[in-house]
Amino acid sequence: MKGDHPTSLQTSSPFKKDPWEPQLLCQELFPHDIICGDSWGDQVVIASSDGVFVLYEDHYYPLINKMVTVQQLSVCESRGLMVFRGGNGNATGKERYLYVFRVCELNILDSPVLTKSDCRSHRVDKTKGCHLFACSAPESDVFQVAAAVKNKVQLYQWRYGGCSNGLSTPPDMEIHVTDALVFIRVCLLNCTFLLCYFSLVVFVGNSFA
Repeated sequence: MKGDHPTSLQTSSPFKKDPWEPQLLCQELFPHDIICGDSWGDQVVIASSDGVFVLYEDHYYPLINKMVTVQQLSVCESRGLMVFRGGNGNATGKERYLYVFRVCELNILDSPVLTKSDCRSHRVDKTKGCHLFACSAPESDVFQVAAAVKNKVQLYQWRYGGCSNGLSTPPDMEIHVTDALVFIRVCLLNCTFLLCYFSLVVFVGNSFA
């Protein structure tokens, strides 16, 4: 979806566009039930009942096989990261974790499809039972992830600042991506309220105190 900022409708005019309008990305009907997705440059990442796929140039490419069920997904292009919430194909809510990948590691044309074992090494510690997460806004000075686990919210922060190419990536690619996402604190508040607050206020650039 794309469109003008909603404030553009404050002045009524027959020439004003709708704030959001659909764009057809692929003529081919996707064969599986779609759970969630996010844009990734000129591509779209789609989590489905049969795995995770990337829509690119009118074709679907498998990214993660169906043994991993992804329930929520966010591609943070300005940081070069993909964060998702999921687990084994038959995992219940209590068995789901937060996962983080570098997008440079996700080569849809040359790399093999990621398996449950591949994803296990990208699992963020202490996030078992994660049922919701929110990421900081792209324009924020620091990248943070708030993960709702049971009745608390765990706050994580990307260890490295922005590089000259605009991506907040470690200077040494040998550093594992999960080691670069550092646990900050636990917030014992209503999870839904707090995550909405993060999304609307904290993650526009302010730090959570």
